[in-house]
Amino acid sequence: MDLGIDGKVALVTGGSKGIGKAIADQLAAEGAHVVICARDADELDAAAADIDGEVFPVRADVTVDDDVERLIDETVAEYGTLDILVNNVGTTGPFEPLADVPREEWRAVMETTLFSTMTVTQEALPHLREDDWGRIVNVASDAALMPHAKMPQYSAAKAGMVNLTTNLSRAYADDGLLVNAIAPGTTMTPLVEGMMADIAAERDITEEEAVQAFLEEEKPMIDVERFAEPEEIAGVVAFLASDVASYVTGSTYRIDGGAIPSIDV
Repeated sequence: MDLGIDGKVALVTGGSKGIGKAIADQLAAEGAHVVICARDADELDAAAADIDGEVFPVRADVTVDDDVERLIDETVAEYGTLDILVNNVGTTGPFEPLADVPREEWRAVMETTLFSTMTVTQEALPHLREDDWGRIVNVASDAALMPHAKMPQYSAAKAGMVNLTTNLSRAYADDGLLVNAIAPGTTMTPLVEGMMADIAAERDITEEEAVQAFLEEEKPMIDVERFAEPEEIAGVVAFLASDVASYVTGSTYRIDGGAIPSIDV
């Protein structure tokens, strides 16, 4: 199937690893000109070299306003426009209940996850709106829809992304800008691999046993009984960024292996 994004310009924040890199890889495979950003220059260059297709790496910290402005400026200087924005940057903070989460951790998670989405989107909007064709995909989380007992800072930040998605979809539909979110379940990214390693060390078990313990304790309802792979998330993002999804906006797509057994009413 031709997704109709050959030649489109896409920016993926946090595109050097994990879900972001998989998204960049998928969009590049569809013929898009892909810009990826990250803070670590070495990881960024390695990702750009590994992805098949046209990739333009820009080192930027999306929590820094000047970096965000430079990121958009360099993207437009390189390609003349911006058609697709994927807001993927985020962080979790400590895996603890509210009473044990320091306020500075709350601020850091909100700044990195929610505020960066707002800042990058705000800077990119003039370009996304100019050709009556634009796409924004916000990478939220199943925690936005069914919060964990722990990591309240993460759930709240991701819920804010879902809310912002609906707001933007209503505000800019007349400009041909379609805005959607995805809500992935736990995905085997470097961040999650590190979390599993920490659990394994704390309990003196293997990392494979840590994964099973996490699934049983934190995701008991998941139907497929495993974590997602980044490529499984990327395919849905490519669809939402495409011509094929021309009548989809303001939606949040669950990609959670059946972890949230409910009917929306």
